[in-house]
Amino acid sequence: MVKLIKLAPFFFLLAACRPAVSELTEARFRQTIFNYRHLDSWQPHNNHPVVLLFSAAWHPAHNQLLTNLNKAAANYSAYSFYTVNIDNERQLLALFNIEVIPTFIFITSDGRLYNFSGLLTYDELNEVLAAIDE
Repeated sequence: MVKLIKLAPFFFLLAACRPAVSELTEARFRQTIFNYRHLDSWQPHNNHPVVLLFSAAWHPAHNQLLTNLNKAAANYSAYSFYTVNIDNERQLLALFNIEVIPTFIFITSDGRLYNFSGLLTYDELNEVLAAIDE
């Protein structure tokens, strides 16, 4: 019991330092966002809006896009932000008809989908999120 109490602040620190954007696999997508195999609507399981960035680590703008996404996540805490590695997640590519990278998919809490193919600066990403929130 004493060890658990001593470790509690450390675990709190780990949770606080967790990145705002995480990588999404097909299995995790079905578990945390929605199971498209039984698709009634595009409404996310947890009713939180979702931002997906389809990209790859080898893409020249990947690191900048990830930085922009992390910054936006700090301002839009109601959203869940994910990256999807196009080299590993072919089923998600097919599901969203991804043909160009980078591509952003925005899923609102009521199930509306928006997409944008191409680079988005931090300011442009904020403009899109603000427009979707209206």
